[in-house]
Amino acid sequence: MVLQVLGIILIAAAQTDALYAGPVPAEIPTFEITIGNAPPFFAALRIDGHWVSEHSTEIKPNLVVDFVPDGPGYVGEPSRTLMRNAKVVYEPPAMRRKRLEEMWDSLGYTFLETTSGWRRIRKEDLHLAERARRMAEAAAKGATSTASEGLASNQSPGTGPTASRRPVTAWLYRTGILLITIILLWLIYFLGTRRTRPWQRLQ
Repeated sequence: MVLQVLGIILIAAAQTDALYAGPVPAEIPTFEITIGNAPPFFAALRIDGHWVSEHSTEIKPNLVVDFVPDGPGYVGEPSRTLMRNAKVVYEPPAMRRKRLEEMWDSLGYTFLETTSGWRRIRKEDLHLAERARRMAEAAAKGATSTASEGLASNQSPGTGPTASRRPVTAWLYRTGILLITIILLWLIYFLGTRRTRPWQRLQ
């Protein structure tokens, strides 16, 4: 159980980006934007370099607004136009979270809640962590079984050369389990640091 918790915490720490990893901060409201005949997209509003931090803010039709797309890893430029040219519909935070979770899921990620907040984790890395946990549990059961057989085979468990070897055997088993766990966690960290494919600019 301890190894399982340790593995999950270390994997989560290796993933530096959480749900709101795009250019729009988590506390900034987002909107569904339609400009002309282009397909709608979700974005935050920025005027003169400043975020529109309240969704109820009234924006004059003749103001130039930057519409910053809200998506994982988006690195493109915002769309700029007069406010009168855009149709803007507010997106509630719960709907934004659901949309971003679905986008991350399509990229092969899932989310875990840790003591430091929500962390995104590759699904394949989570499977590796589960495999490491099972291997550690199997090794621990093997060590326990061997120790029990050793005790049962001796009428005087506290005396003789067999008793003196038991601590060494147990120590070797524990060391082996620890090394297996460290190697698998390093592999998980290495896979977790791979970059995700950036989002293309919305047209």
